[in-house]
Amino acid sequence: MATGSRPLVIFDIGQTLVQDPEMGPADRLLVGLGVAADPGLANLLMTTDFADSTDLAAVLEARYSLRPGAARDIAREVWSSQLNEARPIAGVLEAMRALYASGLCLALLSNIWRPYAMSVRRSFGTFFDAAIPADLQCLSYQVGIAKPAPELLARLLARAAVPRSRAVMVGDSVTNDIVPAVRLGINTILIGDSAMAGAQTVANRQFRSVAELTEDEILNLVDNSPAK
Repeated sequence: MATGSRPLVIFDIGQTLVQDPEMGPADRLLVGLGVAADPGLANLLMTTDFADSTDLAAVLEARYSLRPGAARDIAREVWSSQLNEARPIAGVLEAMRALYASGLCLALLSNIWRPYAMSVRRSFGTFFDAAIPADLQCLSYQVGIAKPAPELLARLLARAAVPRSRAVMVGDSVTNDIVPAVRLGINTILIGDSAMAGAQTVANRQFRSVAELTEDEILNLVDNSPAK
């Protein structure tokens, strides 16, 4: 899908468009199973397209050498909870609608797993499908790769037919969102409190919320991009 000269604005989801729960699904599963810390579980969840909680339980039981059925209850509990836990950040949907109405091209790039993605879609799904082409909705559980893999951003640029200097990555994570984009020559906007993010950042701009973004802010950033 070619967008011509229209800038491409790529949005992260968690902590950017929605407020996440304090504890992520991997940590909740580990606590519920009573197994040792496993840094790789989060990536597994985000890059595997589980059909349902039964599918998830089977993978957990194999990974941790548990008896059959041992992970069934905690898998079902976490899965069911995540289906309803995404909380839209105030003003975000309105801001995205305005950006789309102005003619900007929008995309999604998120580390997310199936049940939480379903929760997000309860609030944003109609807008996503109307405003963002399916090939520009890049969700880790569907593509099998998670950020900060640079090929994900490169894939979106190619599909949108937009040069790097005309693209903007918007997200809350310096590691997963900002640094990979900077390395590819893509403009960046960091979302979050400056005290939390640190006094210094490699991002081009920083806002407390996506709700503050406007067409003028995006165009000003792109038109003055050092990558041009």
